[in-house]
Amino acid sequence: MSNKELIKNLKAEGIKFSNKELVALSPGNDPYNITPGIMKDVKWITNIWKKEGSPTIHARGLHYRILGKYKVCIEMKKEGDTKRKPYNITYENTNQCWNKLGCAIKNAQYLGYIPYKNILDMKNTFVEELGDFYDDEISCDYYASSNIDLEDEDKFLETLKQQVLDSFSLEIYGQQHQQFYMELWAEKSGVIPKDIARKYGITIRECGGGESSLDMAYKAVLKAKEYGKALFVFHLTDYDPKGDLSMIKGAARKIEYVARDYDIKAYYEKICLTYEQCEKYKLPEIPAKNPDNPEQGGKGYVTLINRHKNRGRRTTEINAFQALYPEKYRGEIEDAIKPYFDDYIDDRIEGWKKDYMNEVRDAANEWIGENKEEILEKARDLWNARKEVEKSLEDVNNRIIKKDDELTELRNERDETKSEKEEELKVEEKEGNYTDSVDIDTEEIMDDVDIYEIEPYFEYPEDALLDTNREYLEQIKHYREWDGKFEENGEGGEGER
Repeated sequence: MSNKELIKNLKAEGIKFSNKELVALSPGNDPYNITPGIMKDVKWITNIWKKEGSPTIHARGLHYRILGKYKVCIEMKKEGDTKRKPYNITYENTNQCWNKLGCAIKNAQYLGYIPYKNILDMKNTFVEELGDFYDDEISCDYYASSNIDLEDEDKFLETLKQQVLDSFSLEIYGQQHQQFYMELWAEKSGVIPKDIARKYGITIRECGGGESSLDMAYKAVLKAKEYGKALFVFHLTDYDPKGDLSMIKGAARKIEYVARDYDIKAYYEKICLTYEQCEKYKLPEIPAKNPDNPEQGGKGYVTLINRHKNRGRRTTEINAFQALYPEKYRGEIEDAIKPYFDDYIDDRIEGWKKDYMNEVRDAANEWIGENKEEILEKARDLWNARKEVEKSLEDVNNRIIKKDDELTELRNERDETKSEKEEELKVEEKEGNYTDSVDIDTEEIMDDVDIYEIEPYFEYPEDALLDTNREYLEQIKHYREWDGKFEENGEGGEGER
């Protein structure tokens, strides 16, 4: 179900809610809060993007490309104005124009006017996929061979059965049977333990600019969709106003929106650095940074700082935990991931492969048993004909042994004798009769053998910040409960894109 359908259905069900209750981030940042003004901006940038040839481009690249070429509506306060007013101006190289463009592009992507893939992310480019998500391969290359040995008929039948078994190939990959496609995000480089990520087949994404981008969410969702998995994103950030308030909800909300668009289940948790970890390990604090520009989001950041102070602890860097208690740091990360990964799936796959081949063996035994008399009849006919051919060659073979100087002539004579005898005894026809009798329909055997699902053992995240199994308003409630950790009245709503 698309996001627009989701909101429409909520209204159709008569569920009453205010606009504030519907959004998880600040009204200007929440992807679900599409107002007439936002829709106007979406159409404005979509029109420009199409005029520029619908390029695949970084937002900053589009910013420079359109300088001085188009008009844009900017709210500003000119000389003589008592308050901010909308003005149509030429698009300029200013923060106001750039911020307008960035928000318009994101909303255009959310609404499908500009495809996610067409806007590049040049900040958060580090990604390393450490999981082996290969498709299982169950194949059979059996063919009926006329090369037989009938000295011992029981041994001959066992050899035939083994030929069928040996023709089956099973390649089953444990990672493909895990419940989740997992990613580990970090707001800075150097804090992700790669060996742990490799152990659990996790994809690493580092946020070069601190904030996780819409492109990161899109690519994570796309990978999960490709592998047919639920997505689980774990996040490592500092414990600070942005890392615990705006950054976390912003990341979860992006994932939520794109995951619902692509109809996949998605989960998101911040696993480090948390308030509880800071207190448990008595990690050193640092003062929160003051905003550089109060006019450009600074007031909102001051609000975040004040709300964060209500928790009773100042900013703490994740690097402090990593440096002071490296093993405890790794342990906290692994303990958070481990419940959602099946450690024993490879053992169960080996058991399943044995069960599968036992079923193949039973099916082959049954088929050969049902056709045993016909197979032996055709095999004896072929075997006896070949014995006759060999007997007819005894004289010439003995002469070859005695007369080395006539080898070429004798070999030619032998080949002619063999051909004549094989034609007389219809050996080629008997070979065909035999191979037809043992031409086992291995596809039928494969169809008869049960390929049952290899179910992973794992836990479902009950308290993840994001769980797309929840109803929309239930998910909003979880965002507000997260906000409630940082302020007494539990009111939320801030957040970054």
